[in-house]
Amino acid sequence: MGPSLLAPTVAPQSPAATPPVQPSARRLILQELDPEARRNLSEPYIRFHDNELQYHPKRIFHPWKSEYRTQPSPLAVWSYSPFPTSAVDYEIPDASTIRVYMPERGPPRNGLPALLWCSGGGMVLGDIESDQGMLTRLCQVMRCAVVQINYRRAPEHPFPTAINDVAAAYEYIYRNRDTLGLNGCFVLGGTSAGASLALITVLQRIQSHQQIPTALLLVAPAQLDNTLTLESFTGWRRMKHAPWTGVDTAMSFRELYLPRGAHPWNWQQNPLNFPEDLLVGVKFPPTFNLLMGVDLFLEEGKMLTNRLRQHASIVDEKVFPGLPHMALGMGRMFPEVLEHISNVLRTIFRVDDFMYTGLYTDLPLPQDRSDRHWFTGDDSIGWPDSLLTNERQAYRLRREEP
Repeated sequence: MGPSLLAPTVAPQSPAATPPVQPSARRLILQELDPEARRNLSEPYIRFHDNELQYHPKRIFHPWKSEYRTQPSPLAVWSYSPFPTSAVDYEIPDASTIRVYMPERGPPRNGLPALLWCSGGGMVLGDIESDQGMLTRLCQVMRCAVVQINYRRAPEHPFPTAINDVAAAYEYIYRNRDTLGLNGCFVLGGTSAGASLALITVLQRIQSHQQIPTALLLVAPAQLDNTLTLESFTGWRRMKHAPWTGVDTAMSFRELYLPRGAHPWNWQQNPLNFPEDLLVGVKFPPTFNLLMGVDLFLEEGKMLTNRLRQHASIVDEKVFPGLPHMALGMGRMFPEVLEHISNVLRTIFRVDDFMYTGLYTDLPLPQDRSDRHWFTGDDSIGWPDSLLTNERQAYRLRREEP
């Protein structure tokens, strides 16, 4: 299986609330952890918040300064350091850039499967270096390609620039897959606002009858409905004390990304509200929705799962109890998130290799293995019985030119 993705396992959460540490007399508390959040958050996070994070200001970006975008985050101390990989940047015409990470040995002749990734940051923060430690780790350990899609960000580039950039990047990657060393198995994914962009891209391509990815991977999806407020949505009221990315931060991001406000009828601004008829008769790709248990956007993520389950054979939802919105970026504290992502990718790549290659060469199924076997290995995510032999043809069509 190769080197492990994981850091040492963290201690399990205690059911009792952790009392706050005594504040330093020389440091001003700027983000005190709410007692309700303290009862639900994991012990490692509580200790980090009390010892460090509570002394940092809330993330409110008015007035905006461009240096905010790449300002070092206090969370970075818990992020993974980069793995050795090769990396090549490509300029996308009339859009932004992509960075293609490859394992040190490079791709085989027939190419590698790929994770196409959109980083988060509220459509405002981040750049092409975002999530580098996590992405290079996945690239080298999973022996897959990883493509970082660097979209332009607000407020310099408000809606719909980020959406257009990701759409252009996906089309560029698809059209140039052979040149880039990719085999056509694309898992499109992202975290936070990047997860929202990944979802919008799939919906757009369905609407325009274009090829869609093999699977969709969403991690702590945010900004799924930009019309929600604390007053209008019980999910936000229930999680209003979630740390670091709370209501004030969410509204600050929204004002920069949508300076004219959100329109309820515009599903590209609010992908949770995509029109029902958009997916009628469509085989939506297998979707994996990873949600954090103490996250302002938790209920939106659950609502998305319920909507997609009406249209997709496979929608796997995983909630990580006690973890905050930014858990993926704190991989050394919360290695279970990256481990789950690696299991998802391992399963998708294995199933794609079997289903697509077998169809392409018209090889029969192995007589000693049922189709079900290929979706229920010890290292895989559980798959429902609905994805069986009669769906293999539809699966192949998703991989090919419409």
